[in-house]
Amino acid sequence: MGKYMLKKLFLSAVLLGGQQAHAVEFNRDIRPIIFGKCVECHGPATRKGDFRIDERVSATASAASGATPIVVGKPDQSELLTRVTTLDLDERMPPKGEALTPAQIQSLRDWIAGGAEYQKHWADIPVTRPEPPEGSDHVIDSFVRAKLKERGMSPRARADRYTLARRIALDLTGLQPSVDALKAFVNDDSPSAIEQYIDRLLASPHYGEKWARWWLDLARYADTNGYESDEPRTMWGWRDWVIRAFNDNIPFDQFTRMQMAGDLFVNPSLDDQVATGFHRNSLINTEGGSKEDEFKDAAIKDRVHTTFTVWMASTMECAQCHTHKYDPIEQKEYFQLYAFFNNTTDRGTGGESDQVEISLQDREELRRREAEVTRLKNQLNTPDDAFNARFETWLAEKSKVKPSSDKPIWSVIDPKSVVSEGGATLTRQPDISYLASGANPAKDVYEVHLSGLSQPVAAIRLEALTDPGLPNQSLGRFSNGNFVMTDIEILVDGEEQRIINAEADYAQGGYPIAHAIDQDSMSGWAVDGNLPDKRVPRTAVFRLASASTASELTLRLHFGSRFGQHAIGRFRVSVSDRASAPLKAGVVDPIEDALSASPRTAAQTDILRGHFRRMDPPSKVAIDAYEKALASLTKYKSAKKTTVMVMKEGKPRPAHVQERGDFLHPGEEVRPGVPDCFGLDIADAEKPDRLVLADWLVNPKNPRTARVTVNRLWDELFGRGLVATSEDFGVQGELPSHPALLDWLAAEFVSSGWDIKRFLKMVMLSKTYQQDARSTESEREADYYNEWLARGPRFRASAEMVRDIALQASGLLTPAIGGPSVFPPQPASIWENLFIEGGLKKWPESMGADRYRRGMYTYIKRTALHPMLRNFDAPSRSVCTVRRKRSNTPLAALNTLNDPAFVEFSGGLAQVLARHEGSVVDKITEGFLRCASRPPRGEELRAVQALLVDEYKKYHEDEELARALIHAAFVKPPTVDDPADLAAWIVVANILLNMDATLSKG
Repeated sequence: MGKYMLKKLFLSAVLLGGQQAHAVEFNRDIRPIIFGKCVECHGPATRKGDFRIDERVSATASAASGATPIVVGKPDQSELLTRVTTLDLDERMPPKGEALTPAQIQSLRDWIAGGAEYQKHWADIPVTRPEPPEGSDHVIDSFVRAKLKERGMSPRARADRYTLARRIALDLTGLQPSVDALKAFVNDDSPSAIEQYIDRLLASPHYGEKWARWWLDLARYADTNGYESDEPRTMWGWRDWVIRAFNDNIPFDQFTRMQMAGDLFVNPSLDDQVATGFHRNSLINTEGGSKEDEFKDAAIKDRVHTTFTVWMASTMECAQCHTHKYDPIEQKEYFQLYAFFNNTTDRGTGGESDQVEISLQDREELRRREAEVTRLKNQLNTPDDAFNARFETWLAEKSKVKPSSDKPIWSVIDPKSVVSEGGATLTRQPDISYLASGANPAKDVYEVHLSGLSQPVAAIRLEALTDPGLPNQSLGRFSNGNFVMTDIEILVDGEEQRIINAEADYAQGGYPIAHAIDQDSMSGWAVDGNLPDKRVPRTAVFRLASASTASELTLRLHFGSRFGQHAIGRFRVSVSDRASAPLKAGVVDPIEDALSASPRTAAQTDILRGHFRRMDPPSKVAIDAYEKALASLTKYKSAKKTTVMVMKEGKPRPAHVQERGDFLHPGEEVRPGVPDCFGLDIADAEKPDRLVLADWLVNPKNPRTARVTVNRLWDELFGRGLVATSEDFGVQGELPSHPALLDWLAAEFVSSGWDIKRFLKMVMLSKTYQQDARSTESEREADYYNEWLARGPRFRASAEMVRDIALQASGLLTPAIGGPSVFPPQPASIWENLFIEGGLKKWPESMGADRYRRGMYTYIKRTALHPMLRNFDAPSRSVCTVRRKRSNTPLAALNTLNDPAFVEFSGGLAQVLARHEGSVVDKITEGFLRCASRPPRGEELRAVQALLVDEYKKYHEDEELARALIHAAFVKPPTVDDPADLAAWIVVANILLNMDATLSKG
């Protein structure tokens, strides 16, 4: 800027200075100047001149130069005013960028003259419920219309019923109303029609899908780990929990607590644990050579950033390397937050640690199958008189046989107790083996207590037995029938015994029995349970350094490898007093033992009864039926399960301030804490952990969480938040357009019990939401982004919604909710140049029903996002995304016009329209109702009719071209009587699916 312009600026400031001072508000008028022009050099991080302009005490004290930046009440004596008005370029502030405008200088002058009062940042002032202005029946309308009146603007009238039906349905379910539902709503004249329509959609199971998709962006949910290798992970079970949570309308404060720290609840439920998958969505580096500490540190930092972005709209990552340059957040406070997440047991490399298994069966079908198994089992356990007579006859004959006098080398021991630390059910079988069922955690320890031993113990034999109820009818609990035993502990009267060697009759390559006693929790003994010819019992022997006579013997079998759920399914324990006892030597036969016993115990009689039942021809029919039903039930359960990575608290780890944010340079040790600037402390917390942090986030006195959340919900409905920078409520973010309305909504949200469905309904019942979205050119020039809400919301649908609208209109949509991610068509070359170390080598294109699932179920590979999602601005989910970009590019248009999937959708819609009863006008009207939720306007109808005629003529003259188009539009081309007719409708359907009215919400 030249001296001439500076002189004009100075003279303008002087002239303005002579005017009467006007009321100035710090947050509205002064803060943007200070933080836009001054704090980079005179702020929390950098304090040139030894003062801070953002703090009143520092700004009103004498600086190192001897001058006082602000002399309260005396702007002409304030160095601040001198520096921003000087003509000397060497002295002028700010030294870089544009000089202050005359209006800004006047605001500073008036503010200093009026006392230079500072305010806390608006977002950190406690929420109070303001009194709504008068003039409207609905509170939201009162606030909005008061603002419009201030600006000389007027609201639009209510939109027509067709528009409202579509707008509400897309906002609540992400799907259009069906044609029948649309017509019913349009023709409903009752005063409560809109409210009842909203209630029906809020009760739809598709509501949870729509709002879960919104949350998945915030949670950075994906189906792969990220980084270069970007290997697959299994997290869709957590995604399905989010859908259920929204459908169940879990209050947002509890929704928060579950995801942040559900594992720390007293007696946490499975859902509480699954919910913590929120913070397992962080990236995991599985590449060779990855350093555990480095990527554990990166994951913790991601959790800090995500937590404070999602709940506080705070740019916390700026304080990772140094004190925040704009917001009053110290670097030490950043690492106090880091300390909350520093104790979890998950690793920064390797993605399968800390999982839980969740069942996804249809409950009625599961109950039916379980009831049938129970019925057959009860039938076996309550034999009739005829069976009892046959059993007694057999028992009398067998009791005459003298048992062998040779002492067997191995003795099967009947344990006092067998317990799974992971919660599995271990059930005693007639042969004194134990069968695992029920919960199947990622890691487990079986603890076997033996007592009353009549001989010294020098060796332990462990038999892994097959069972029809186990996966693959094999030995282990994993879906392929394998197990990996990583360690075995043997304790005699509480003291651990040294195992000198181990021997097994079989071991999988790379997993010898020696790995079960090598003290390495990541190695172990495995048995190839997935191979058909390997489904036979396996045996291992563990020899002790010395024989011990024990009153109590405890075995602890560990299953803790990186392969989750690899525990033994059925096992039996024997002991011997000989350390050299051969692996295959004889064992005390429980049957012979029971036959020779006198008197027999009830348990021995049960063993004999079970043994006879398997030999008794009439009983074998019932046994076969039971085992068949049990195997079917087990297979059903196995096929309907998934695992989810979850958070678990481990041993406390010290946290340190990291110099320049580098984990290799730890500084001062810190304990968990929260930043002071938010005005709410946790000092009284006895044990500050993630649950304490979660409670702090949703404390009604927290100034931000409710404001941030209602602003995000508003953003989703209107396309713009009351605070446009919905990701940043800090001083660099924008001021709220309607601050009083924002606070009223936040207060109402908390007082209503953090009820999201109630909030959405309240907003939708307002005239502000129901306004017509149309606008004139002059209205758009006056308020391009609809900041002041003088019209209804209208903007392009999200990437997933664009796909869902086309799928639904085509009649192809598979409405199933949840389940594994799917693979809709994409170009074959997308993955060709990717480094793929493990998992999916190519895109396994889905066929059948999975091909037509909603967009939110599309497989998300972070390094190669599906091109349709990318072209419509969906994020890769590598980091938390608050606001998606909204672009308009040729790639998006080409996608919906030419993508094979959308051509296929056109084929589906064409079939629907060609078969629709009625005239051509009726068919076109049906197309508009399915695509845009309204009938065609006159000019639209005429244009489509003309197109249909032209296309029919073209394809009638070239039948080969017609059949080629039909072939492109169907996975299995239909047999048609008139290919020209169907081909013409395919072109019309393609146009209807690409209308702006189809691709936009409004």
